[in-house]
Amino acid sequence: MSINYKKIALSIAVSVGISFFITGCGENPSELVEQANKLWQNDSGDDRKNAIKLYKEASNLGSNEAKKFLAYYYFETAQYELAKENIVAIFSTYPVDYNYIYGFMTLYGYANIEKNVTKGIENLINAGDRGIPRAYFELANYYKSISDNKLAIEYYKKALDNDIFEAKRHLSMLVMSNKSPLESKLKAVKYLTQEAKKGDREAQAVLARAYIEGNGVDVNLSKAQELITPLIKIKGGDVVARLLQCRIFLMSNNLSQQQKGASLLKNLVSESHDPEAAYYLSTLYYNGLYGFAQDKKLALHNLRIAQRGNFPLALVDLAKMYLLGENTEVNPHEAFTLVNRALELDKDLTVAYYLLGDMYINGKGVQKDLKKAYDNFKKAQDDGHVESRFQIARMVSRGEVFELDDAYAAEIYKDLAAQNHIGANYHYGEVLFYGIGINQNVKESVKHLQVAAESGMVEAQYLYAIALDFLGKQEDAIKWFKTVAESEHNLAPEAANRLGEIYQELGELNLSAKYYKKGADAGIEASIVNLARLLYISDKFDEAKVLFESLPNNPVAQVFIGLMHEKGQAYRENEIQALEWYEKSANQGNVDGMYLQALLLLKGKDIPDELRSNSKKLLEHASCLGNADALIYLSEVYYTRYASNNTGVGWLKYGLDDLNIQQAGYILNEKSVNQDFLNSSYTEVKSLCSKIRK
Repeated sequence: MSINYKKIALSIAVSVGISFFITGCGENPSELVEQANKLWQNDSGDDRKNAIKLYKEASNLGSNEAKKFLAYYYFETAQYELAKENIVAIFSTYPVDYNYIYGFMTLYGYANIEKNVTKGIENLINAGDRGIPRAYFELANYYKSISDNKLAIEYYKKALDNDIFEAKRHLSMLVMSNKSPLESKLKAVKYLTQEAKKGDREAQAVLARAYIEGNGVDVNLSKAQELITPLIKIKGGDVVARLLQCRIFLMSNNLSQQQKGASLLKNLVSESHDPEAAYYLSTLYYNGLYGFAQDKKLALHNLRIAQRGNFPLALVDLAKMYLLGENTEVNPHEAFTLVNRALELDKDLTVAYYLLGDMYINGKGVQKDLKKAYDNFKKAQDDGHVESRFQIARMVSRGEVFELDDAYAAEIYKDLAAQNHIGANYHYGEVLFYGIGINQNVKESVKHLQVAAESGMVEAQYLYAIALDFLGKQEDAIKWFKTVAESEHNLAPEAANRLGEIYQELGELNLSAKYYKKGADAGIEASIVNLARLLYISDKFDEAKVLFESLPNNPVAQVFIGLMHEKGQAYRENEIQALEWYEKSANQGNVDGMYLQALLLLKGKDIPDELRSNSKKLLEHASCLGNADALIYLSEVYYTRYASNNTGVGWLKYGLDDLNIQQAGYILNEKSVNQDFLNSSYTEVKSLCSKIRK
């Protein structure tokens, strides 16, 4: 604190003429105050001692002006008990000064005043707003002490706007060490440049760091070197300057310079145990850079050094190692503690908010909490953290942020994809392909899926192959399906199954069987069924039987088991058994099961007559649900052979108009049918199917 006593002394009201003698002033406190003011302004040690005596005497005679001066004097000299005694005595006369001095002491709990941060802040804001800008400065100092740099910057600015010029230095230093607007950084650089030219060592170091990191200025290693050279020459060398020197060497394009920087950094840590230097050394060991072999044990050792010095970034990296169990036990609870400690030290530490969000969303070291995950990702996102923004989009896509919709997520994916974010390219391609939160655009989707696929992202490779397949680019689709199928990814069996389908369509049954088997071996139900079907059409009934029987609840397998019972293939011929399997399949909505069950009911030799009447209903259901064979049979055979009317033409028209079954159209064109009867029959069929399809 630095109080302007001359200003305070001059502000004290004087009601009588000046007396130049300490003694002989009588009992008039105003005269004593005036005498004390004069002596204080002389700026002499003895005169000031005498002035204090006079202020005390005037105070004892009841002078509130003297008590005010003494309150500030004791406050400035950290004699808080005496400051409290004087300021409390004049509370009603000088309430703003009371708020300033008493508020400060309440904030920190000085002079046996119960510490009350909320009340202290409230009093200081009141004092600042009512004419004591120094209160803003003290508020800024407090917020800086608890690492709330945003509020510290806010109040340093208020103090500076009210001519507390020493705030400029603090403000400039904070602005350079935090995520402040470029305009603020440019002002800070200008001020620090002036101070650096005057030989201010701290300004030189801060400015050098700015040139190294491109913080408010372009990266300029030469200027950084120029600024730290005088600091390096100091006896023993300034630790911060030596660290900056190491960083300059490490950023060089010259390998020998880089190795020199790494060696100097190692020596610096050994000599000083500087936490920031230890943190940078840990990154060299962790990644195996600049001639250092990768050594996560030494990386951990140096992180421990940095941890003891409470270097926030080191705490975050240490938390990551605990999460992964790298050279230490897996301990997510300790990781959670470390990340929170890092945020206590630096409330603006973006990477800590991101890691905390990740821990909340996955329930690592803490109970899973989607709201807290979102809140932490949001804090990091607001500071420009790209990955946090991406994670928010993922949460929205998964329906974990109810107030935001798929269109919001799609917009984030689009923005990040433009920045070459691989995950965003994949998910933007995905939402374009499926039309989620955005208009479907398959052609546009493949552009983004290709970027992610070519980066090696297997999920993207799979969807890229699907999109190419959809667009009819079968050769390219096969290439990417093969890439996925031959990987160890859990999508490999799905890709193999699709390859089996493609090769089956192409008539390359050996290749089809190869890929179906790969999928089947991984337990993909569709692959098992498809492989069994290939075996069946190749008359390998016993092998097909084994596979079909492995899926007793699969409706397609049930159809084939029924068919094999009916035909006596790998089973004894048994129509009743066949009927039971067809029925199981039909009950699951399988139209082939319905059709084959109906045929067997109509034509089976061993089927009880009372069951045959169910065939019409089965044929109708299968036809309405799109089974072309059932529809043609119903219209051409059933109504001709088993029914008393010829409404089969209505089914043909329904097949053509509603189901796009071209064969139904060909047959209908060959018939000579009254148009009114055709339309009437069609209306009847359409009404029936409308009920069935519901």
